[in-house]
Amino acid sequence: MNKQTLFPDATTAATGRRGVGRVIGTLLNVAAGLVVFLLIAEALLRLFYFGPDAFVHAVRYQPLDSSRPFFLVLAGDSRIAVELRPNHRWFFLGRQRWTNRLGLADEPPAAGKRRPTIVVLGESYAEGGGVNMKDRFSALLEQKLQQYGRYHVLNIAITNTVLESQIELLRKNVLPYYQVSHVLVCFLARGNMNAPVLPQRDWKYRIEHGTDMFPLWKRSFALFIVRDYWVNLLSRAQGFVMRKQPDVGTNDGSSGSEPPDRVTTLLGELRSMGRAQGFSVMLAPLPHMKYLHQPDHDAADRGRLRAIAIELGLAYIDLLPCFSGIGERSCILWSFNRHPNAFAHAVLADALARDLYARHLLDRK
Repeated sequence: MNKQTLFPDATTAATGRRGVGRVIGTLLNVAAGLVVFLLIAEALLRLFYFGPDAFVHAVRYQPLDSSRPFFLVLAGDSRIAVELRPNHRWFFLGRQRWTNRLGLADEPPAAGKRRPTIVVLGESYAEGGGVNMKDRFSALLEQKLQQYGRYHVLNIAITNTVLESQIELLRKNVLPYYQVSHVLVCFLARGNMNAPVLPQRDWKYRIEHGTDMFPLWKRSFALFIVRDYWVNLLSRAQGFVMRKQPDVGTNDGSSGSEPPDRVTTLLGELRSMGRAQGFSVMLAPLPHMKYLHQPDHDAADRGRLRAIAIELGLAYIDLLPCFSGIGERSCILWSFNRHPNAFAHAVLADALARDLYARHLLDRK
């Protein structure tokens, strides 16, 4: 008689324990594999989205505490819709940003020492996401203009903003405090100049859920892929993306086929403001780094903007030729992010300085 016959209960219990042990072991192996997968996915996604800098300066890419104030705030003027939080410091795409008491990414204006100021209007390309503030084309342009005169270059561009909002921000937060001599309109040729101001209710939603839009600010990229992408994709689309008004253009820079009436009206308003306040307006649409190898991609848009500039008597600067012969990979931040890198900003600053010198545009009144 074997042991199984003599002690059936003990044998069954031992078999049960081994079965439970195997199940627990399997679950532990699955959990360990999932952790390893998430760590590898986190590393690869950080490298893909942000490049090696996400490891060199890892602390800059840590999720922000969502209970802290977002750097965008609703503006008191509904036409502005949103503005940068004043006296604030934060990291955006791994690069430090700061604002003065006016909510502008600039040093505080010194009372009684105001210099002639060139103001740059624009969206994310002009704002310089992903590069240091000192490496933006606006800061480099100021350095190059020192020999031409003590010009200050103030960059008030805000990611995803529109021309109407920038004009109102210029009126409310810049003209009373800076001695503006020139305004340089540097939106993408196929960008947000035609788009209306996003309603404040939608900006409120964007600010409150900003950590969902930029997942690394709230949680890891890997967990974002696992949780948000699959679970909340449709709700995010219905909750925010559909709020954009497609009949008049979106805020993602992809729309360029709308009639130019809105642009003409807004640039005309800016020109009239300049005549009243004593500054000149220059139109210098930025090329899209993603399409440098397709120079005809936005040719119709650039041609239309040039025609509007001629109609309104504004100076027009074509910046696309300055990238002739330069590959796209040399000009973008990372493989995923096609915004201009520091090299591209330097190219833009050189081109603008050359044009301003050659055409004596700084002498225009």
